[in-house]
Amino acid sequence: MMDKGQYLLGEAAGVLHCQPYQITYLLATRKIPEPMRIGGRRIFRAADMKRIAKMLKTGERGSP
Repeated sequence: MMDKGQYLLGEAAGVLHCQPYQITYLLATRKIPEPMRIGGRRIFRAADMKRIAKMLKTGERGSP
């Protein structure tokens, strides 16, 4: 699943086959913890990606 160590929001969404707003929704509703930021951008690591994938798989898809 992950060949890279860190992903920006759009890249993470692409790898997880979802829309960026779905990840943003999970963050806004505090269903997943906020990832680290570098230069104001969220950086998703392997552990973050696994958490997001688990939430998306359980149906926490987020709404626009």
